[in-house]
This record gives sequence, C-alpha cells and structure tokens, in this order.
Amino acid sequence: MLRRRLSDTSAKIGVGANRAAVAFSMLREYGYIHRSKTFCAESKPSSTSNPESGKIGVAILDDGMQHWSLLRDVEIVMVNGLAPWGNTHFIPRGPMREPLSALGRADIVVIHNADLVCVVLSISEIIVTLFCFSLLL
Repeated sequence: MLRRRLSDTSAKIGVGANRAAVAFSMLREYGYIHRSKTFCAESKPSSTSNPESGKIGVAILDDGMQHWSLLRDVEIVMVNGLAPWGNTHFIPRGPMREPLSALGRADIVVIHNADLVCVVLSISEIIVTLFCFSLLL
C-alpha cells in the first residue's frame, strides 16, 4: 500500500520479513544523509543537504521497537484508539509484540482512529495508561 501511495515521490520503500536487514541493504545501496552534516551551518550547500541527492534522510521501520540492536533517534508507537491493547495477549494468541511497559521507551505516541472512538473516556484511559508507563522509566 505504501509503495502505491508514495510512487510519485522520492520515497524508497523496502519490504521484507527482516526489517533491519532491508533497512541496512537500502542504506548501503542508496547512501544516507548524516544528520550532523545536514544540521551544521555551512557556507555553501552540499550534496548531503540536497533532498534530491537520492540519499536516504529518514528510515522508518514497522515494528522497529522490537529490534533492540538497531540504533535509533526516535521511537514512535501507533496505538489504535478502537482497540488500544488488542486482546492484551502476545503473538500468536494476540496482536501484542511486547508488554505495555515497553511504551515507556516511546518518544512519540500517535493514537489513530481517535476520531472514531465514541466515548471520550476511552481516549482518556489510553492517555492515563501511556502516562503511567512513561513514569516507570
């Protein structure tokens, strides 16, 4: 779906069961923009600050939190407002990959489908749960 939606952009989409290996091979193939070189004040623009250079500036990995060996700058967690914690069981019995305590590692939490939740209390409960786990770390 992402490949189809982003086909008219410069986004590079990698697909594979081993997300870390796919990301590594794409970074090796296309190169990457090093953030320290991009955010420095330079007297003249360089090829690394040019978004058209073809290099990768951001890598987003689906289910990347579970890959502890990867270096990362930001952890983003998507929470479904309609079924925030699924059935609270782990794969294969349920949708969860890690315990709720892993939410404490997240830098950003996005609650999607929040506009479809009928009861405001449900969103409040999600926020309270997220807040409690962020205090544990």
